[in-house]
Amino acid sequence: MSDAVYPTLRGRTWPITREPHFATVTHTAASGREFRFTNQTIPKYNFTLKYNYLRQDQKRQDLDVLEGFFLDRYGALDTFLFAYPVSMPGDEALWNTQIGTGDGTRTTFDLVRRRAGRLERLYNFIEGEYTFAPLMWHPWNPAQAMWTAGNAPMWVNGREWQRAQWSIANGQVTFNTPPAALEPVVLTTKVYWRARFAEDYVSLDHFCKEFHDAQEVKLVATMGPYL
Repeated sequence: MSDAVYPTLRGRTWPITREPHFATVTHTAASGREFRFTNQTIPKYNFTLKYNYLRQDQKRQDLDVLEGFFLDRYGALDTFLFAYPVSMPGDEALWNTQIGTGDGTRTTFDLVRRRAGRLERLYNFIEGEYTFAPLMWHPWNPAQAMWTAGNAPMWVNGREWQRAQWSIANGQVTFNTPPAALEPVVLTTKVYWRARFAEDYVSLDHFCKEFHDAQEVKLVATMGPYL
């Protein structure tokens, strides 16, 4: 399981197809009544990406980047991190997103985002790309003025947590000392899926001297910690 990040390439085009799916086991009695249970509570997604062109010349090596990334994963063997390739409500990076409120004693908070009308726990992070230190603008507190009367930055009411003051594991953050009562706990991070290639092959078409395309790059992904 690697933390290599799926590459961003200019030739990607529309549509982006995603298919959420579960694993439901269904038993049917002689009467016709069904009994169902699920083998998974976190859905898996099938993603299909299209690349109308992959440029390969002295200026850009898009083909080498995509094909090399596939070869380095040994096809479907190794997993990697995949960020949804366009900014879309619910799938964009989190920025000063409130994930909890301190009470003076609680130290552990769930790492969550809201997507598709539900809370979704986050497991996949890259060190250095996330923080619990409030940034300058607070979307969760838009009424607060930019500067206080004493010319202090507007984040003075939120603690600037340093990296040594927290640890993350199993979709949760644990602080060394509890946030104060009513203190907002905010998360800023890029959101990654845990993904793998769906097949052990990828089709690359050479349609012009310096250009290839890939009409179907299929991924299997989950917001969970593993596949």
